[in-house]
Amino acid sequence: MGRGAQARRGGVGPALVALGAAGLAFGLAVLAITLSSDHVDHPGAEAGLALLVGWSFIGTGLFAWWRRPANRTGLLMTATGFAWFASELSASDEDLLFTIGIVLDGLFVATAGHLLIAFPTGVLATRAERVLAAVAYFTVTVLQVPSLLFEEPGEPRNLLIVEPDQGLSDALDVMQYVVAVGLVLASLLVLSRRPRRPELVPVLWTGGLAFLLFGIANGFDAAGSPSDVLEWLSEVALAAVPFGFLTGLLRGRLAQGAAVSELIARVGDLPGEGPLRAALADALGDPTLALAYWLPESERFVDSLGHEVRVGGPGWTEVEVGGRRIAAIAHDPALSEEPQLVRAAGAAAALALENQRLSAELRARIEDLRASRARIVEAGDAERRRLERDLHDGAQSRLVALALRLRLAR
Repeated sequence: MGRGAQARRGGVGPALVALGAAGLAFGLAVLAITLSSDHVDHPGAEAGLALLVGWSFIGTGLFAWWRRPANRTGLLMTATGFAWFASELSASDEDLLFTIGIVLDGLFVATAGHLLIAFPTGVLATRAERVLAAVAYFTVTVLQVPSLLFEEPGEPRNLLIVEPDQGLSDALDVMQYVVAVGLVLASLLVLSRRPRRPELVPVLWTGGLAFLLFGIANGFDAAGSPSDVLEWLSEVALAAVPFGFLTGLLRGRLAQGAAVSELIARVGDLPGEGPLRAALADALGDPTLALAYWLPESERFVDSLGHEVRVGGPGWTEVEVGGRRIAAIAHDPALSEEPQLVRAAGAAAALALENQRLSAELRARIEDLRASRARIVEAGDAERRRLERDLHDGAQSRLVALALRLRLAR
């Protein structure tokens, strides 16, 4: 572990302890509220599931946050746990807490969806992902309120009611549900286009199952036929999502470590740049991986064809052997969280990379010669055009003037 990572962990340590204490207190408060509720059908089961989901997300999220302070995944998991506890305030018999709970009822869905889309980096990398997240938060906040304004009053009392109209309230609920289903389908489409990486599989399976069951359960609720069993199953599946994250993280490391070992065994049999790039892509689980080679004389990176490449920023890892730079690997930004793994793969393929670097250097020199020849030809053409222009504008005009003078002399 590097000193930088240790310093980051030390910096977030007190904040994580405070968040852990807050999560513990919030969970105990939800437990007391649910067990004392007069309008919850099965308070014991509801309280147990509420704690299971909330503490699973908060505990696992704080651990992930501590392990990788620069990665936002732990933050999102922790936020999902707190959002879940906030929705459980609807079990309260107090009007204000009940109203807060039903207003925040869907917030955890948005944070959990944000977590799934942004995993494993915790960052929304594309415009489509950012739009999906923004629409999700809009749906569970702004679109959550209209149906609450027209509910029939009950006990406890919804403080937001302005005009009781249950038919209109149900229609608005259905509209919000349709939008949510569209968001889920769009999210699945975005996730289906991701590169296949081992650590994504457990998260996608647990998250997909949780969202499917949650969507079906809410569909029954929107239709006026609530199902306690489906709701409980969806909560159990949701509690498995953070453990899917840990399983995926462990599985990804083991799979990548085995792939690097396999790369070491086969690296001597790689005849060209294509097979080498494919082997590295398999080892790191990134089909988009690309290579660039360092030319020490001109101090620049080039691709396998000798064309210059700009290297830098997230998603690039340089490969060095004995303190000498030989290449750089362009990879999924998520792998920036595992720099040792990328460097290990680069070191395993160092000999093959050096051979390809020499080939790339030769091609770069050929490209430079072609460019130099093109510049010489272009300079010659420019000089020829200049001479033609000078003859036309200078000598030709003087000859015409001399001819006129000869005519006048005659």
